Parts: sequence; structure tokens; C-alpha cells
Amino acid sequence: MKNDDIETPEMVAEHIRKALAVMPAERIAVLTDCGCFHLPRDVAFAKLKAMVEGTKIVRKELGK
Repeated sequence: MKNDDIETPEMVAEHIRKALAVMPAERIAVLTDCGCFHLPRDVAFAKLKAMVEGTKIVRKELGK
């Protein structure tokens, strides 16, 4: 379900950590679900920014 809620980078990082519990990092790609097209531009940008920052948090934890 699409929504305008903007995740925090830590929320995104937690989702990535959950994926890492069942799949190796090399098999995980952090991508949008293409639903940003229907969102207001500022919301879509904030979601993308959180996705990038959350990914950076986990990469740092993994030493990458």
C-alpha cells in the first residue's frame, strides 16, 4: 500500500538488517518499489534520501 509516510534512515536500515538475517549482502539490492511516481515530489525525494542514508548506515556497519 502506498503512503506519504516518510521513513527515517534508521527505519530503512532496520529493514535492511532484517533482510541480512536471511540473505547475504551480495544478494540484496535496496531499491524503490516504483511507487514514487504517485507521490508529491517532496515526499518522494525525502523517501529516496532516507533510503540512501539508511543504506549508508548498514554499509558502515558491514565495513563497506
